[in-house]
Amino acid sequence: MAPEALASGVADASHLGSLQTKCQMFYHLFRATKDPIFLQAIKDTLVDASPNLRFGPHAKDDGESSFLAFNVIIPLDDEKIANLIEIVKPQIPETIQLQPALIRAVHEVMCVEKTSDQIFGDLFPQSALAYFLEFCHTTIELPCDRDSLISKVHHALKASIMHARHSIGSAPRWTSSNRGKLTEDDEAVASFKQVLSALVVYIEHVQQHGRKFAQDNAHTANGILKHHSMDKLVRLLNEALDVHTMELVTSQIHALDVAAIAVKVAAVLGLFDDIVEVINKYLQNE
Repeated sequence: MAPEALASGVADASHLGSLQTKCQMFYHLFRATKDPIFLQAIKDTLVDASPNLRFGPHAKDDGESSFLAFNVIIPLDDEKIANLIEIVKPQIPETIQLQPALIRAVHEVMCVEKTSDQIFGDLFPQSALAYFLEFCHTTIELPCDRDSLISKVHHALKASIMHARHSIGSAPRWTSSNRGKLTEDDEAVASFKQVLSALVVYIEHVQQHGRKFAQDNAHTANGILKHHSMDKLVRLLNEALDVHTMELVTSQIHALDVAAIAVKVAAVLGLFDDIVEVINKYLQNE
């Protein structure tokens, strides 16, 4: 079996396990930091694994899911809007009566309008859905012109991002003015960030040396290999008539094993790339 085929086989065999491991790690990081960037990382991991996953047969089909999909091809009909209103009703004042027409107009803007080459919906903090709809209700009155609608929805989006950030909580920066005001929770978060920073350095160190090991061994093995099929090598071993031939074939089998191990090591090390990227994003955002 050629190294390329080995790599493909390893990737297929480890796909489910690596997907589960990455999602579990991001979830534990979210539990520790309460930062939604790690929930987004879980979503991105699943979408990368199967781009059509969120439209599959097991996807939720309620109003909330349809709204948060921010996709114009997913119809937001009257039934789903009514369902969405029922879902968020307990989280908003009783005096506020959300209007379906406003929700539909706001949703359309979130699906198509962009800022910094991203549609508004891609930036939306899902935990702030009720706040966002309430904010739109109190600041947008229909009918209004398109530019005004876009501007007000964008303002509501920015307010919702800020609301979500402060609702979830994040540690303040360590400055001379607030140094004595940090709570135990703040200090715990700061300490956790130091641990994450050290973890990233360690992972990158392991990746660097592990990849060198994999490359060196793969290069050495490929220089020895004359056959890339284990079945063929086993057949040659069975047909060997003298010790010298057996030793040659055995060395070929060993080299093929080393090449396979090198491929596996490289594949495992590659699993950490996304994890390191998300942790670095979290550390840079604080």
